[in-house]
Amino acid sequence: MNALRIPITLIGEEGCVFEECVSVASIQPPDTRALPVETATVSGRFESMGGEYLFRGHVQGEYEGACVRCLELARIPFDVEVAWVFAEGPEAVFEEIGHAVELDSGSAPDIEKELEAPRAFQGHDINLDPYVWEEVVFAQPSRFVCHDDCAGLCPHCGVNRNHHACHCADNDTQEPIGNRGLAVLADLFPELAPKQTKE
Repeated sequence: MNALRIPITLIGEEGCVFEECVSVASIQPPDTRALPVETATVSGRFESMGGEYLFRGHVQGEYEGACVRCLELARIPFDVEVAWVFAEGPEAVFEEIGHAVELDSGSAPDIEKELEAPRAFQGHDINLDPYVWEEVVFAQPSRFVCHDDCAGLCPHCGVNRNHHACHCADNDTQEPIGNRGLAVLADLFPELAPKQTKE
């Protein structure tokens, strides 16, 4: 049974409170890349609006990935506020409505009006899967950092400076950081180095 498929009869005229935690893998569309997040929690309230249904609530979860500074596990929580309107009918009709709203807004598209276009559903229930997946995708962090003041790894000795002191910066004989590039080739083939004229 799909936990994010809500029967219309459950909403009723007075609306209903909804909360469910689902595996993100279970709502992942075919032929899409898996995301580094285990579960998503959907919570909020459905309301009946004369043939249409409004859901207001939150999509929450936690991304996990290697910190770009120290390579340890970084957990990045997200909490997205959503407001979705659903109406029964074919998807193409509502795509046209959204396009018409954008055209009516003038030269600059009105994003808020465009998002108010109803989402289609067929039959006797509303499937939240594609909309929850969309919010989880948009919430993906651009990079993973375990915490804002992460000291990272020492580029010289590789020690995690969050846990151990590192004195490489105090060593005056330490080579500068960076890619020496062709300087390495000069060391391997000194005979190819340009000859300096003696004054």
